[in-house]
Amino acid sequence: DFGLYQSAQGTAYSLAATTINSASAVYRTDVQGGGTTPLPEGKTMPAVFAEAYRIGDKTVVALTNKGLRAETVSISIDRRPIRTRFHVVTVSARDPSAKNTTASELIAPIASLASDFISVPPYSVVRISW
Repeated sequence: DFGLYQSAQGTAYSLAATTINSASAVYRTDVQGGGTTPLPEGKTMPAVFAEAYRIGDKTVVALTNKGLRAETVSISIDRRPIRTRFHVVTVSARDPSAKNTTASELIAPIASLASDFISVPPYSVVRISW
């Protein structure tokens, strides 16, 4: 054992990069609603960012939540809600300073399924496909 492990940032980056680098198309994506997260000098920015991609025959959304509270998202295309089973992979931490170590891997991709609405934890990178 060489004491090697993937950092929390590396785990999140890997999920996003795999999605982005596998895409054959990028779709215009809008985020409506959601919370904000603080910036320096008392300013704020939207906590949730999303971008949609075409990967093979699937549509995939890469989404980040930089905020300290969970968000619930729904997905629409051309203003029509998507009603299907979503495959969701989440990399998240309750604390943005959480770290993986050789003794414990606190932050790892977790796969799940969702329908209609997707829960997005705080401080997370999420891949949603259908």
